[in-house]
Amino acid sequence: MERGGEGFFVENKGTDKFDIPTLDLTLTNLEGCYRELRNNFTVAVEKRNGKKYVTRWATPNRGGMEIFGRDALYFIREPFDQCTDK
Repeated sequence: MERGGEGFFVENKGTDKFDIPTLDLTLTNLEGCYRELRNNFTVAVEKRNGKKYVTRWATPNRGGMEIFGRDALYFIREPFDQCTDK
């Protein structure tokens, strides 16, 4: 769920972990680098081939999304160089 241009949050109401390798965010206003507040990891949303995808989830080698059951993650916008330096 988006929170204006400043960030977004993700909530998993189920009991099982939600783990997908590719997350298409083309229909959102999200783009750039975001930092998760509690766990302090970064997520990058970038355009590729005309669509927007999560191209980094915590590590440079992982896209998509992973969230444990009954958890919520809160992200705030960061300068894009924060995504490339870690």
